[in-house]
Amino acid sequence: MSNLLYYPFISIPKTDWLSQALLYWDGIATIVPNVELRRQTNITPFARSLICDGIIQTVSPEEYAYARPDCYIEFLQWVEQNRASFLIGRDTPLQRVHSAKLDSMSIGKLGFLGEEFVEMGVAKRSDSCWYVMRSDLSMYYMTFLAILIGQETGRIPATDRYRGISHLVDIKETGYIHNFDSTASIFRDAILSELLPVPYGVEDYRSLVRFKDKNHDELLSFRREIESFLVSLSPYEPEKQKELCQIFIEKANDQVEEIKGKMHSFRFPEVNLGTIIAALPVLEGVIERDMIGTGVGIASVLFQMIYNPSKQENRNKPFAYAALYDGRRRRHI
Repeated sequence: MSNLLYYPFISIPKTDWLSQALLYWDGIATIVPNVELRRQTNITPFARSLICDGIIQTVSPEEYAYARPDCYIEFLQWVEQNRASFLIGRDTPLQRVHSAKLDSMSIGKLGFLGEEFVEMGVAKRSDSCWYVMRSDLSMYYMTFLAILIGQETGRIPATDRYRGISHLVDIKETGYIHNFDSTASIFRDAILSELLPVPYGVEDYRSLVRFKDKNHDELLSFRREIESFLVSLSPYEPEKQKELCQIFIEKANDQVEEIKGKMHSFRFPEVNLGTIIAALPVLEGVIERDMIGTGVGIASVLFQMIYNPSKQENRNKPFAYAALYDGRRRRHI
């Protein structure tokens, strides 16, 4: 899987997290009910522009209403077991959840999930388009929904919310969630925050996509190295996973420094056709002496300035991207 499914909101916010996700993954989608995709009144102008430009895609929750009704029943039972924690009180912080994400979710003879939540006292109908529930239950449910749709579409659930990832652990005891490996999601964030250089303050996300295309091979190699490591963590206990993750980050940083050193040792001045032409009058005498005297052709020197195989070899290494753009985390593209 090389694509993300964003949650918990319809609109992806303009954050450094988005820049990181766009660079690391092949694509990003967000869960948007059909009615909102038509109206677009509840989609922010920024998110609308991303959708319009094809930078992010949309996934309709209605398409998966009947995908796994048994999983919805399991989630409902889990909420019922923890009902006291999710009851709505007078001063309870509430979060909206679109009705299409609940009323379109069939749980067989029980009807629809939204109706069951209201019956249990853990949700209220706000209007024809929205329910309200406690913010923690909202996040639990959207995590569950993103995992379900993600596995149906081959996308990895991801969120920019700090507490979002931890909800994967909290609800893992439900049968369907139990089959989802949250280890990769938890440690991936820690690794990327340490190793992936990301520009901040991006205004034109189309330029970010062009930058990504330019560095496609390096970014792909970078991602493959990290994802391979994350897969290798699954047999270990949590404490061992943390230890291995820290060791991986330290070794990766060492490799980045090594690659940077090798690249810098082969660094030549910027050369283009204009500078070569401008230098020709000066080089004429040098070329003549060079050919007669040292036997080292100036043409070979110029070639080395333009193309250096050792530098290209380093660009092919897994952490070449981090070495190339290390120190540019706070630069604009």
